[in-house]
Amino acid sequence: MKKILSIFFVLLITGSTVYARRTESPAPSVNGVGVMKTGSLVKVFYKASEVSDVKVTIYNSFDKVVYKEVIRKSDGFLRPYNFDGLPYGEYTIEVTDRNQRTIERVDYQQKEVKNLAKLVKVSGEGDKYLLMIPNKELNKLTIRIYNEDGDLLHVEEKETDTDFSGLYNLASLSDKFYFLISDEKGTTREVVY
Repeated sequence: MKKILSIFFVLLITGSTVYARRTESPAPSVNGVGVMKTGSLVKVFYKASEVSDVKVTIYNSFDKVVYKEVIRKSDGFLRPYNFDGLPYGEYTIEVTDRNQRTIERVDYQQKEVKNLAKLVKVSGEGDKYLLMIPNKELNKLTIRIYNEDGDLLHVEEKETDTDFSGLYNLASLSDKFYFLISDEKGTTREVVY
């Protein structure tokens, strides 16, 4: 009788332990995120095993939020994001739901690189920089200067039919800034210092 009682007691403890473990750990969720880029269009694919609110955040190369949205009560979607008009560079797409956070990186670059621009710091002149743009034909150039947060600080237009060079005093900027140069044909160049 003691053996039967002992076996029954062991089975009772084992059964309650197994039952307790089942209630403590829910089934893992399966989530998937994919990114596909075609030109300036970036498509984000999302699929999950359960419905939840999903937050999509896009950061530029300076970790500044350029776009954010929440998709309510979804277990899957395909969302296109148009990067046309954004400066070229590396972007981070963060997809967060109830269970996990996924990060995908997108390298958004121009299709064609023609004339490259060059930026050099003038030695002995403090925070002065020389911008050089090779040019062989009559062309209208638009030069924009952005700070590390992506804020536009300066814009100017220059019409030239030869190589262009300009001296810029950037003493008021931090160490991170970039120039975005575009011409009337739609060719865009980004110069990061």
